Amino acid sequence: MSVDCNSGPGWYEVITPRATTCIAYVHEDGSLYLPEGDLTAEEFAFAAARGNVHRLVRADDQPATERQDGTQ
Repeated sequence: MSVDCNSGPGWYEVITPRATTCIAYVHEDGSLYLPEGDLTAEEFAFAAARGNVHRLVRADDQPATERQDGTQ
């Protein structure tokens, strides 16, 4: 079973209906932190429903056993 990498708490990039990019933090309880103030919770939900919300991850966030370069 695979885990959806675009779900759960963490930082997300949002492409808004105005074709701008914002960031948002989704908390464990589903509430949002919108640091830039240009995005509303409704716009976040609208963008998410259309596949325009993408989780931001760091390359070194992968567990060592999943790295592609073979290092641990």
